[in-house]
Amino acid sequence: MSSLVEECSTKNWNKPLTAQGLSGSVFVALGKFDGMHQGHRLLAQQAASSGASPYLLSFSGMAEMLGWPARLPLVAASDRSRVLASWTPYCCGSTPRQRYIPFAMVRNLSPEEFVQTLVEKLKVSGIVVGQNYRFGYKAAGDSKLLQALGESHSIKVDIVNLVKAGRGGVEGQVSSSKIRHALNCGHMEQVAESLGRPYRLVAEVALKDMCAVPNGLQDDGLRIPMKTLCNQPPKYGEYQVTISMADAPSKGSKVNCSQHGTALVKDDGVHLCRELSAWATHNIADKHRYLVLDFEDSH
Repeated sequence: MSSLVEECSTKNWNKPLTAQGLSGSVFVALGKFDGMHQGHRLLAQQAASSGASPYLLSFSGMAEMLGWPARLPLVAASDRSRVLASWTPYCCGSTPRQRYIPFAMVRNLSPEEFVQTLVEKLKVSGIVVGQNYRFGYKAAGDSKLLQALGESHSIKVDIVNLVKAGRGGVEGQVSSSKIRHALNCGHMEQVAESLGRPYRLVAEVALKDMCAVPNGLQDDGLRIPMKTLCNQPPKYGEYQVTISMADAPSKGSKVNCSQHGTALVKDDGVHLCRELSAWATHNIADKHRYLVLDFEDSH
């Protein structure tokens, strides 16, 4: 499986999106897609429902331009293709793809110019958004205006209701911000419920990056340094996890084996119990590889 995520430059961001298979048409779901949660999956599902090729369309460099604080994502960049591939059964057998376009290239577009760009440059046949989606310069456009602009350009616009959390999920509608809050509280059952899958923490690490330290579990456990983490860890505490590894998850590398055990998240990194440490020592080479920790629902 090749990478399903494309990050465009300022030179090629507005090239046409490519329809997959025999559909001949592309529907885009618009959003930040930080958490890739059940609400985002529903947007992709709606985009695929007409038989079109589903795409998620997001913006790179948005936080830097708007002065938002830097923070780790909820889904590691290397793990996004795996999540997209897991949505295939929900999307009529089509695997959604994602394109990032530089926010700087669209920031000053009016709502009308933005939709015109989607239709004339990216060649989209339909647009899917959540009911609270805003777009255009200074977020001037809402879903009602988007529907009107879609009609004027003869493309379909679908507005999808926000997904409500189920039992054990975050309160109210599912959102990335609420998932972050649950993660910061260590409520892994809520996180998993809202994502529709176990939370996965990814570290890009080589064996030389890890060292044996006293960690509260035992004296000879290995520590995964915080600097190697590719996405947000949960609240400090002890968790049951399954650890595995792949050379490049974005390319669909198979994980050959795994090990269940206890991990302790602390301020200096993720400390592994003896069983996980032994597994990591046996499987991590001197070169950097992606170390994957899938969290159980509770801790």
